[in-house]
Amino acid sequence: MGKNKIAVIGSGAIGSVMGGLLSWAGEAVTLVGRKKHVEAINKNGLTINGALGDIQVRINALERLDFKPDLVLLCVKTQDVEAAAREIKPFVLGVPIVTMQNGVKSDDLIAGILGKVNIISGVVLFGSTFIESGRVTYSPKGMLGVGEAFTPNGKRLESIASVLNKAIPTHIVKDIYGAHWTKLIMNLNNAIPAITGWSVQQIGACPELRRLSSFLI
Repeated sequence: MGKNKIAVIGSGAIGSVMGGLLSWAGEAVTLVGRKKHVEAINKNGLTINGALGDIQVRINALERLDFKPDLVLLCVKTQDVEAAAREIKPFVLGVPIVTMQNGVKSDDLIAGILGKVNIISGVVLFGSTFIESGRVTYSPKGMLGVGEAFTPNGKRLESIASVLNKAIPTHIVKDIYGAHWTKLIMNLNNAIPAITGWSVQQIGACPELRRLSSFLI
């Protein structure tokens, strides 16, 4: 796809990491996010802490999308998908949109507003944290899975995956809905640290909790 105009809608932890690393790799990225984050980025750039060290990225940031991009990464929370879709609709008709929410509903939600043809489904399998306005962290030991949400995988998906791979290792998934359900079921394990207050490592060292974790998934 060459150098692309990429709009990241919802520039929290995941959106900032994806957008920041794509910009660092040479893509023309605009982050669309909340006012304080946008102001901090436009003033001082975006800082990404991780295994690559402290990366300082000069990247454009807006509170509202005001142009037609070549590719959209939709990184808002699931509960905000419909509102975000309505807001960006005038600028994204005909533009591929990669959904990057947990759960299994977001593709259908956005398709109800923008149609099914251009929806690419993403499964996020890497860690990131929003530290403060203008600064995020990420764990590089992960990946991004992508697949066409409503049509067969093809050349378009290969092109988009090659672009996203510049930021995070990106793999084309044959059964993208199966991947979403697998992650959802695995996330049931998050209840155990929440209930016990223990770390994942502590749970792994406890035979009883390890058996409970296996039961949940």
